[in-house]
Amino acid sequence: MISKIKKYALIVSISVSVFLISTEQAKAVTLAETVESAIGYNPTLRVKSAEKKISKQNMKEARAAFFPQLSASAEAGRVSQNNDTTRANTSDQDDAQSYVGEGYIALTQPLYHGNTNMNRYRASKDRTSAKEFEYRAGMVDVIRAAVQSHIDVVKSRELVKETQSFLTSVAGYRDRMEMMVDEGALGKSELLQADELIILTRNALLSYQEALSLNEAVYLETVGHMPETAMRVSSDRIEPFIPPTLDDALVIARTEHPLLRSASMAARAFRRDANAERGTIIPRLDAEASYRKRDQDDALAGENENAQALLRMSWDFSLGGAYSARVNRSLKQSERAKADRERRLTAIERDVRQRYIELTTAGKQLEILTKRENANSEIFDSYGQEYEAGSRSILELINAQNKVFESKINRINGYYKRQAAKYDLLGAMGQIHKVFGFKTAQN
Repeated sequence: MISKIKKYALIVSISVSVFLISTEQAKAVTLAETVESAIGYNPTLRVKSAEKKISKQNMKEARAAFFPQLSASAEAGRVSQNNDTTRANTSDQDDAQSYVGEGYIALTQPLYHGNTNMNRYRASKDRTSAKEFEYRAGMVDVIRAAVQSHIDVVKSRELVKETQSFLTSVAGYRDRMEMMVDEGALGKSELLQADELIILTRNALLSYQEALSLNEAVYLETVGHMPETAMRVSSDRIEPFIPPTLDDALVIARTEHPLLRSASMAARAFRRDANAERGTIIPRLDAEASYRKRDQDDALAGENENAQALLRMSWDFSLGGAYSARVNRSLKQSERAKADRERRLTAIERDVRQRYIELTTAGKQLEILTKRENANSEIFDSYGQEYEAGSRSILELINAQNKVFESKINRINGYYKRQAAKYDLLGAMGQIHKVFGFKTAQN
């Protein structure tokens, strides 16, 4: 009866433990949640978002040059005039005074400005696109930092947990060894070796706890808050985005990286600026319809109305070289933007190559570290059986467990290094935002 009760209690205990673990995993903060919080919190992205909106308003302003412009003016006051009209209309004096009121309204429609307006509008549109890509590049940087911070915190917490578990296990062995020393069944030197192992493990625990605190501080800075629940790392959604070869990764980075596309848009905008300045050398043609009405005494020629519709041609040309200076300045700015793109391309290609090598190496290392952990676990299990049979000492059993602990720590580091390398590669390619559903800069 007692054995049945114990068996039932064990089953209930295991069930409760499994339920608690499942509940904790369900509530665990995911990478996607960390990324979403970081994007909403990051002040640099808010600045870039504001710059993007400003650029859109500049584009609207440039587009307004295609539409008619309405001008209106009005004036009122008192005037005194002395001319042929006033002298003819007055008999006792040469000048005449009168209250006067005048209104004027005109509608001007640009017809042809040498494609200046069109090039300026297209330049503003290119700059708006450049700002969109700059925002996306900023998003890539934020996501990259948030993912790395999330992984570092999860890894540090797991290292602390494993070290605490090992320390508790060794402390239990140490208590058993102390009893054996008191009974004369074990030498004191073996107990001292166990004490040294405990000291080393405590020191390692302090290092891992320090790393955890530092990583949490970075997470707090990146995301804006520390989650109260557990955190987990999953790379299931990232696998379809990993390119099969380094060449594939480089092609994607060269063609789709937002920093490169931003630089290309900026260079094209400056070329359009130069074309717009070239258009100013051509006379401008506008259509204008206007109406003017002036009310005053008859002595000053009386009421006057004037309505007209006409084509107006105007031409402004600087004789001091301002025209050529503006054209050359825009062309030089375009060359600078091209050079900046080449600089960015070199840095991006280097980053992609390094990250791809890290990912490949991390995968191979993880396989080796996993095999080592499995081998040490089998050795420890074998030592446990031999210890029970009396052919192994308790110190040998502790050392075998220490090997398992060391190999598990190395495997944990290798596992999270590989996880981070996957996301870091996509970050170097400028594609990490797509993993979390941010297809374009707009959404």
